[in-house]
Amino acid sequence: MELSRVADYAIRAVLCLTIKKKPCKTAEVAEAMFIPKAYLSKVFQELAKRDIVRLEAGVGGGVELIRDPADLTLLEVIEAIEGRFALNRCVYAPGECQLVKFCPVHSFWAKAQKVLLENVGNVTFSVLAEQCEVVAKVCNTNVTKSDSKA
Repeated sequence: MELSRVADYAIRAVLCLTIKKKPCKTAEVAEAMFIPKAYLSKVFQELAKRDIVRLEAGVGGGVELIRDPADLTLLEVIEAIEGRFALNRCVYAPGECQLVKFCPVHSFWAKAQKVLLENVGNVTFSVLAEQCEVVAKVCNTNVTKSDSKA
């Protein structure tokens, strides 16, 4: 079980926007975070639908993080891309399984799901950005390089 590549790209892109603290071109974020630009455009469209980023088209356009990184969790970004983040369907739709009342695995899934959601749901992008000096340096270096090409 693992996150999709698209969810990983979304996390990296939001982290870059958090670190930059300003609107950026999609190409800048793609280059800074080693994400294919074609994927990133689709990721930003999904994040815009969830009111996480704002997209501005045109020459002066770009993408801007519109949520406060101190309030935006890793779980919210994952779910914006993946949908519900669950280990097993029985933990969020127990009525769909006829075995749920006596299944020994259900209680394990429920406990593991609770821990997973608590951890992923309590990590904010401001905390990630603070802990991510290496990513900040890479992001700033790569964006600066692409800025100087223009």
